Amino acid sequence: MNNTVQEPFRLMDLPPELRNMIYRLAVVRKTGKCYTLVPPALAQVSKDIRTEVLPIFYGENSFYIHMDIDVIEYEEGIFPIRTDDDSKLEEFLDMCSCLAATGGLKFIKVLSMNYSEPVFEDMSNFLLGFKFIGESSTRQKYRDRIGDDNLDWSNRLAVVKAFETTLKESAGEFLGQLKAHVPVSDVIRALFAVAKHCHCANKYVELSWDYGH
Repeated sequence: MNNTVQEPFRLMDLPPELRNMIYRLAVVRKTGKCYTLVPPALAQVSKDIRTEVLPIFYGENSFYIHMDIDVIEYEEGIFPIRTDDDSKLEEFLDMCSCLAATGGLKFIKVLSMNYSEPVFEDMSNFLLGFKFIGESSTRQKYRDRIGDDNLDWSNRLAVVKAFETTLKESAGEFLGQLKAHVPVSDVIRALFAVAKHCHCANKYVELSWDYGH
């Protein structure tokens, strides 16, 4: 009779290179984007694993966050009557505060976020947001860039000024309609909440907006 006790497999006994390969298979999307900033379940296993997996999850995925603006009807077919109580935004900001405490957000390199009206019947809708491109070599230099190399992303007033300046220059004749349809102040709040923690990604941030999509 074989009384040999089989030793359990311990992930942390593997060499770091092999552990990283396993983490990438588990948390990095090979195609497409990641639609949430919530850390993967693997990061909850232990403190040591969380320390190793968060840089890979946040640093090697491209993130896309989309928020719809609640609209129940359009006044005279033009102006949206909003029922948005900012609950979605507040939940997102609370989540950012929690994630910032883990240190994970600082590893993000690519992130896009958009606010959009839901399409009402056959009407076109406005979209407003931003893109964190970081040090990407494929970026188009100064195309709707928010701020410059000297912008202090921890300075709320400076971020607001930089965003509004770029929005005015980019939107041009659509500026008034864009502000009437999309809560610009909410977009700026979201930008500020994320950018001040994303030290890798905030090296280069672009404004994004659209109409008729």
